[in-house]
Amino acid sequence: MNAELAECQVENTKNTIFITGAPRSGTSILGKLISTLEGIDYHFEPPTLYVMAGMISMGALPCASAIALLRAYFHEDLLCPSVSGIRANLRPGDDSLVLHSISWEELLSRWHDIRNRADALEYIAARKIRLAVKMPSILDTIPVLARGFSQSRFVIIKRDGRDVVRSIVKKQWLSDEGLRESYWPYKIVDGRKLPHLVEDSVAEKWTKWNAPTRACYIWRRDAEFGLQTERLNMANRLHVVSYEGLTEDPESVIRGIGRFLSTRTTGFTRSNLAAVRPRQAANGRDDGIFRDVEPDELKKFDKTNVAMGYGDVG
Repeated sequence: MNAELAECQVENTKNTIFITGAPRSGTSILGKLISTLEGIDYHFEPPTLYVMAGMISMGALPCASAIALLRAYFHEDLLCPSVSGIRANLRPGDDSLVLHSISWEELLSRWHDIRNRADALEYIAARKIRLAVKMPSILDTIPVLARGFSQSRFVIIKRDGRDVVRSIVKKQWLSDEGLRESYWPYKIVDGRKLPHLVEDSVAEKWTKWNAPTRACYIWRRDAEFGLQTERLNMANRLHVVSYEGLTEDPESVIRGIGRFLSTRTTGFTRSNLAAVRPRQAANGRDDGIFRDVEPDELKKFDKTNVAMGYGDVG
């Protein structure tokens, strides 16, 4: 690789912002709000990041190689094309709609003025643009990402596991059919195809578990990695918010994130905040979901949920 190109990629991605948490914990609404902060170039769940994070977690890709590939991907496939407006998402209703964070006038200006890669690099430098990527369930790779992107920041959202499990079960992501169709990356253990977060030692159990037990297990695995991350010595690089706090007082939460990221809110932030509404927690056994969970897994789930600052199923 050309030395100048490599240096440019390192410089423009070293302060990447990673937004993550367990699936159904509120990462989408959090990412949408962060996308509106000044100087942020936001990307919603780039699949290459998820695949490579899973490969790192499974030991299928050396960490140094993964970081080099991610750096090139972030810079050449996400950041530069994005500031040029080449891949602007104009689908109404999408959380990643570009018009949530920039105006039509700004987008038209980018289309007109940023004609090539050199113009994009000049734009990034002049406005000190930072890349932000939102991807749930990469909590297990935060230590590697923190080392690979030297000035990166991590914003984690947590949510009562009982509500997360209810939401995952409703989505049917972890039913046998849902796993066949959508949950990836996979690994193969003794001929069984498993989500990468599933420990090899429970592979046989996993295939026999029902969807609620799997949801409790997957949430617990993500939550445990989140708790481990909170115990790391990451100085001022980690910021944790709760879904409940975000929906109750989104303005205060996003102001705190702005201070953490050394940026500020915009008119787009204020307009998007108006759409955030508190949601009633629906935990417990009222609909029978947790009565179907394997007892040993339910105990582990309860223990982790309490450690996260919430209650048990009870």
